[in-house]
Amino acid sequence: MAEVNVLGAVRLVEQVLRIPSAHLVVAGSSLEYGPNAQPHRERDILAPVTWHGVGKAAAGLVYRQAASSMGLSINLMRLFHVYGPWESSHRLLPTAIRSVLAGEPIQLTGSAIRRDWIYVEDVVDALLSAALSEDRGETYNIGSGMELSNEDVVDVVERLTETRIARTPGAFPDGASDTAHRCADISKAKSLLGWMPRYDIASGVSATLAWHRENPQAWKSETGGRPLHV
Repeated sequence: MAEVNVLGAVRLVEQVLRIPSAHLVVAGSSLEYGPNAQPHRERDILAPVTWHGVGKAAAGLVYRQAASSMGLSINLMRLFHVYGPWESSHRLLPTAIRSVLAGEPIQLTGSAIRRDWIYVEDVVDALLSAALSEDRGETYNIGSGMELSNEDVVDVVERLTETRIARTPGAFPDGASDTAHRCADISKAKSLLGWMPRYDIASGVSATLAWHRENPQAWKSETGGRPLHV
């Protein structure tokens, strides 16, 4: 993780130094932040509780330092819970879609977990907006600005498919990053980039369902039939 995230950031900065006109847009993570009952703001102190968050936070500091001390043009995007086509099949939404289509129950983590879900096309729009922006050396939160529980998302899948899914809440223990609140304050991206999400959770899940119907093999279980941790 350190090799990819941290040393990878150093190597990328070295390459950007060779191209004075380069403008770099980097995908960070909401896991750089620690637990917080209030929406996360870009100026919040970083307090990651996972190794992935530590690696992303360290890489982000490398990019910010390079932007400030070397004059490099780098925008850092802290992405919240990205979902949609080609998402890893072990995650919640692919698992819920497979469960409803197969008529099988779904096992869940605790009911108190909430995340900020953002559809992948909205993320692409944000990255492009940052690439074209005249504001350089900035950090932006990219999320929906709303929190959803696992149950909320499964509810949406049920509603759109008109099919009930048997659920086993609490089947898996909460992970270090599973908290009661994880939400983005996206006012800075709205103000400086002119960006805001086009998809709410219903339209994003609907688009994902349509994609899955066209690509039925894409989300075959990667676990060989073993239970999926969501």
